[in-house]
Amino acid sequence: MSKNTYNTCQNTSCNKSTKNPKFCSRSCAATFNNLQRGHYRSKPVKCPHCKKITIRMNNSKTLFCSNACHSRFISPYKDKEEAKKARRNATKKWKFNCIIQTPPWADLDKIKEIYKNRPKGFEVDHIHPISKGGLHVEYNLQYLPKSANRSKGNKI
Repeated sequence: MSKNTYNTCQNTSCNKSTKNPKFCSRSCAATFNNLQRGHYRSKPVKCPHCKKITIRMNNSKTLFCSNACHSRFISPYKDKEEAKKARRNATKKWKFNCIIQTPPWADLDKIKEIYKNRPKGFEVDHIHPISKGGLHVEYNLQYLPKSANRSKGNKI
């Protein structure tokens, strides 16, 4: 019987056990050789999540070895809460601007009818956007498909 001898990969960011005398894969060998020869412009840094060695290219501010490590390290709940808060604030600002941009002579019943009777899959769009000084009146409203309205943004 022959004994299976295992070595550890010489790439310090990997440290996997391997039958190969030096490296577990070609990519580990290439990374190791590039680090040894100084092909990268900056020094290798350990990822704060998985402790793998990551290289900052061209003085980038990236601290993590991948986006997956970043999302696991940073609390996803906190990010979602911040995103919800930003959306709420944007909605409040839009509603406030609608109130300010609605002149006293506007027919509010017609505006409500336009919003109630919009076809399924469509959104009510301001032809001249409120953020650009448009008024919230019935003749400045139109129906647009959701995708077209989202791509239009605040353009005229």
